[in-house]
Amino acid sequence: MNDTKFFLSKAPIIQAILQIRVEEGIVKDNSTLQGLHKKFIENFPDQKKRIKGRFTFHSKTEQLLSQSEVDGYHFISSDMMKKIVVELDSFAYIQSNPYNSWEEFVEEAAKYWRIYKDFIQPKGISRLSVRYVNKIEIELPINDLRDHFKTYIVIPEDLPQTIQSFYFKFTIPYKDQQTLANISLTAGKAEGIKVPFLLDIDVLDLKNRTIEEQEIWENFNILRNYKNSVFKNCLTDSLFNKLK
Repeated sequence: MNDTKFFLSKAPIIQAILQIRVEEGIVKDNSTLQGLHKKFIENFPDQKKRIKGRFTFHSKTEQLLSQSEVDGYHFISSDMMKKIVVELDSFAYIQSNPYNSWEEFVEEAAKYWRIYKDFIQPKGISRLSVRYVNKIEIELPINDLRDHFKTYIVIPEDLPQTIQSFYFKFTIPYKDQQTLANISLTAGKAEGIKVPFLLDIDVLDLKNRTIEEQEIWENFNILRNYKNSVFKNCLTDSLFNKLK
């Protein structure tokens, strides 16, 4: 794919997420992950446990039993705009608005990933993903979604043509079948004279790979190109130009 770059002065990004899923490392106990916090505490002073619930139904007693356990930790910046999520098999770096640039975002993610990698010492990588959530506000009245989006809900002609809210999601496999784009579009309730639309783009690379640094970040740049292509192609030229 050709390099897909563009600058939007009114970029609608409200959250960017970079995630690396790893194969088994030397750390086996979830509670040990808490020790990572001291390595991030200067920039991420707050910590929260990530809780996983499990339900078991016993047919003989007809009882539904619940269990919960810690399966990771959130390390959160003091302004709550940045977050690191660590699990035994996953590292994620999350940047909320304001988002400055891909270069700054990926540089910070790489720095924190190396700390996680050295602590976990994984055998390899099983998945890379880049996810961007965009909030695009459209002024009322909205006569036709096709004036704004190239992907949209189509209502059967015999039904009322007014939509109060909607959510739909689809997945596009690329040629190698190991790169996928999950795309969802959601319409929320009107906020004053505008309707917020959430365009959520999650691009995944499912190839197994080594933890070789150059390969990881080269592939993240490829995923970013896919993400940019999806974003631009989901919007009409008119709407895209309004974001410049």
